[in-house]
Amino acid sequence: MKIILEMANNHQGSLVHGKRIIEAFANVVQQRWPQFEFIMKFQRRTLKNIIHPTYANDGNFPYLQKFQYSQLSLRQLGLLKQHAEQFGFNTLCTPFDEESVDDIVTLGFDAIKIGSCSSMDWPLLHKIAETKLPVILSTGGVYHEELYRMVPFFTNRGIPLTLMHCVGLYPTASTDMCLDMIDEWRKNFPHVEIGLSSHEEPDNYLVGALAAAKDVEIFERHIDIDHDGINAYSITPQQCDAWLANIWEAHLSCSAANFVDVRQAEHNKLNTFRRAAFLKRDVKKGEKFTRDDVYFAMPRLSNDHLTGGSFSKYNTFVAKDDLQQHSAIECKDVDITHNRPRIQTIHDMVMKQLKEANVSFNGPQEMEISHHYGFENFDEIGMCIITLINEEYCKKVLVVRPGQTNPDHYHKSKKETFFVVDGEAIFNINGDEHILSKGQMITVNPQDRHMIASKTGAVIEEISTNHQPNDSFYLDENINNNPHRKTVIYV
Repeated sequence: MKIILEMANNHQGSLVHGKRIIEAFANVVQQRWPQFEFIMKFQRRTLKNIIHPTYANDGNFPYLQKFQYSQLSLRQLGLLKQHAEQFGFNTLCTPFDEESVDDIVTLGFDAIKIGSCSSMDWPLLHKIAETKLPVILSTGGVYHEELYRMVPFFTNRGIPLTLMHCVGLYPTASTDMCLDMIDEWRKNFPHVEIGLSSHEEPDNYLVGALAAAKDVEIFERHIDIDHDGINAYSITPQQCDAWLANIWEAHLSCSAANFVDVRQAEHNKLNTFRRAAFLKRDVKKGEKFTRDDVYFAMPRLSNDHLTGGSFSKYNTFVAKDDLQQHSAIECKDVDITHNRPRIQTIHDMVMKQLKEANVSFNGPQEMEISHHYGFENFDEIGMCIITLINEEYCKKVLVVRPGQTNPDHYHKSKKETFFVVDGEAIFNINGDEHILSKGQMITVNPQDRHMIASKTGAVIEEISTNHQPNDSFYLDENINNNPHRKTVIYV
């Protein structure tokens, strides 16, 4: 992070007082805050160029008199610059006229700061651009359209530019800081660094911390040492110390640099309080079970003891040994199959097939993935069924993958009519084969044994009487006895 300490005219035209300010801040910031880069900033005015002689002594313009009594000679400014550098500060200067730009180059400053009042001062901006020095520009009082002209003026010339969000009210109330403009400038000027030049009251440490939370990396404040005439927006070394402490604490609080270590530590701590898995029933070696066969309770008996986090509905478990009711389920006791990646693949294939068939519906809707002989055999045996309506009548969309078959079954109550929306479908009804193309339909009555297959893939609408959950009977009893043959997701 970079911290610009703005001396402005607080040296009061005194080389000695200016050196005291530098030394007082060096004793605090350089010793206590090595993580920051500190920049001492000065101002330069060529008074004969910027003050009309008629008004030089006019009491109606007190700031002109202040400029005059606090003016440093070029030699004095150079000595202050050298003094700051001797104490480890980088240096920066703000010019207010073209001749002062030349003075800044002569004294060897590495960058130029443009004050808010000089924004849109095009003769001065052109002179600054000729130096090719990096530019830091304060945005106080600048309208959007003006900034959209000034930024490309410098960036198109290859001049490094930093924008300092600034409110030109002295001091600035917190309610007037408008810190969200930092986000606005970042959005509109993504290739320009955005900093904060602020003038809040000296004991207001919140503004700097909030800016640090917005990931600001360059800050500017006016500085002075304590005396009777100190202004209402300059901070003393002690106030600067507190200001920096709040900035740094906010930065550390927002930083994710330690996230991996923090997450591991909290994971280990919270594992103590997680519910762990115990069996509801005896399970034989080689037997498959799911979370329906498990209950969750405390304590967790070991780091190997599975928790609720392992029991997604998409996972299946096979016992490696005989396991007893109420025993803890540990990693070493089971083989776990993670089906989520396979389910995601099936979801994506189905959605692609529906899109190609120009079939759409308001989501989310339940989709049943029927995997009668397991996910490993789904490409050959299975089907995806999306239920849109199931009241007095029922409407579903069936998606059959190329080369896939939905095995022989019948319904005792349901009567179905199937309409082929896309592709070609093969219906085997009571042993008779019917090949249907797009736009054709067929009806299946209760008790009719039927299976559906497709060589090319098919999308089929099913219109039926109300569907009852236990009204599907497969000729293969292994399917009827498999309670895990369906997985329901949302599409």
